[in-house]
Amino acid sequence: TEVPFMINQRFPSEKEQLAIYREQLAAFHPLPVTMRSLDIGGDKSLSYFPIKEDNPFLGWRGIRVTLDHPEIFLVQTRAMLKASEGLNNLRILLPMISSTHEVEEALHLIHRAWGEVRDEGTDVPMPPVGVMIEVPAAVYQTRDLARQVDFLSV
Repeated sequence: TEVPFMINQRFPSEKEQLAIYREQLAAFHPLPVTMRSLDIGGDKSLSYFPIKEDNPFLGWRGIRVTLDHPEIFLVQTRAMLKASEGLNNLRILLPMISSTHEVEEALHLIHRAWGEVRDEGTDVPMPPVGVMIEVPAAVYQTRDLARQVDFLSV
């Protein structure tokens, strides 16, 4: 899901993201499609959103960036949810998770976005949500993280 962000000179709108995600979800329907929330930082940078980080591969990137900028996370999540209407094959994957607190924050925002799109008339079920186990801190918390989400990606 980084592509719409990387090919633009600005953050893509909800409508632009929705169109891209809808095409992807429809192409694989009825199979499930796992869409990762924005994972910038490290080797993936945006010219219009510079990240200065001492440790770019494990520092401020992935979920930490989007939790610090919930407006980015909410727009992307709303677009994913709206794109899945009638297809119901969306799964959301959270990158670079390093604590249960980050999962709690992300789930809160996902539920908020889900409530918003439903209030606007989009009829979608809450999709399964998973986390990527890709940083050392997550490895040691795998059991606790697994209790919070529907699936893990190792």
